[in-house]
Amino acid sequence: SVFLSDSPGAMRFLLAFSGCAAVEVHASAGAGAYRAVGGSATSVLETQAASAQAVAACGAAEEAGECMSTKVLGVYACGWCALTATCHAVGSGFNACPIGCCASKAALSSCTKDLASITAQTCELLPVLTEPKNTTHYKERLAIRLANFAGATYCNKDSIAAWDCTPQCRHLRGVEDVWVISRPSANLVALIAWDPVVNRTVVAFRGTQMSSAKNWIGNIDFAHDNPFPEAPQVAVHGGFWRSWLEMRGEVILGIRDRLHRRGDHQVLVTGHSLGGAIAALCALELTREGFAVDELVTFGSPRVGNGAFNVALLQAVPNCWRVTHARDPVPHVPPRSVGFYHTAREIFYQYDPTDLTHVECDPSGEAAVCANRFGSRVMNSDDHMAYLGVPMASNQPCSWGRNSTVVALLFSGDEGEDEAPEPGRPC
Repeated sequence: SVFLSDSPGAMRFLLAFSGCAAVEVHASAGAGAYRAVGGSATSVLETQAASAQAVAACGAAEEAGECMSTKVLGVYACGWCALTATCHAVGSGFNACPIGCCASKAALSSCTKDLASITAQTCELLPVLTEPKNTTHYKERLAIRLANFAGATYCNKDSIAAWDCTPQCRHLRGVEDVWVISRPSANLVALIAWDPVVNRTVVAFRGTQMSSAKNWIGNIDFAHDNPFPEAPQVAVHGGFWRSWLEMRGEVILGIRDRLHRRGDHQVLVTGHSLGGAIAALCALELTREGFAVDELVTFGSPRVGNGAFNVALLQAVPNCWRVTHARDPVPHVPPRSVGFYHTAREIFYQYDPTDLTHVECDPSGEAAVCANRFGSRVMNSDDHMAYLGVPMASNQPCSWGRNSTVVALLFSGDEGEDEAPEPGRPC
């Protein structure tokens, strides 16, 4: 079986042979590097193949019992993290499951050998995930409003600044004091605006534009960073973190400016796709800077970090809502098998964008009955491009027909009814 653990400057692979031998291979030492710890040695290629087998086998286990009983090469290879309800190859540095929160029968594991031994006393962060912490209920009207803010970020900079992009801005009348943040070289856009309907400053981040190779490559890279020295167990996607850093200074400056001019108030943070991932990092960072983040609502967000990141975010921003839609493929990446874990709480819309029937999923972040029900089965990219009747693009043809009607009706009490555009013509 293969066990992964961190060592300074390198990830090392420990291969244990039924009590006969162990080989330590430093990945950074180059091909052919190995040393026998005891018994006979094996090659780097054999070790790496076995490590991949262990990662795959453990990642496929969805239940604690299945995880605890999984063997590779005849030896127990996996550990179950009760904190994240996920299975990983023992010692996976990215998962960073506290010892008091994990269980494993593997010989080299420091976790308890018995699942029943994991309690709130041994795993002090467990109640954060097992008990709902949201101080408010999911507010669909607010979610639709924030979906329009997220959709508006796809318009060009001038249209956002003038607040005349369609159809999103039409459903957000009265929005003022709009500040556009643009990083063309990194293909990143965000907006900060004052919304008088909710009396909040709203921060919204744009998602990935598939025409940008740089943006896309940054998204599929599974490398992670540990950005908080005081919380080294928190790991996040390196590309998402660097995207946030590109805009961090101006976002914080813009919020401070509005607090200075409008008095103390809370902040709403939102984003779609990559923008949803950046929004989660932004929300956590804003609380660390002393800002009051009322709610975080994301749409079609990928996984952002590991289980420890999820815990840190829930402790800082209790009202987190991660909206998913049908077979949208983006929420399924990066995979859990490499240590990524979704933030809670998921709100799952199973049907077409005009059907607002939804499920409020369990507080684990990785509910099996919501978006995860589809696993790696056929996905539909169209489900990524519309959320709650709102197109996540600029000048999107109104091929969904009733989308604008849904939004107009839900906000008719606040803003008056709008006529739905004819199907097929630009919104």
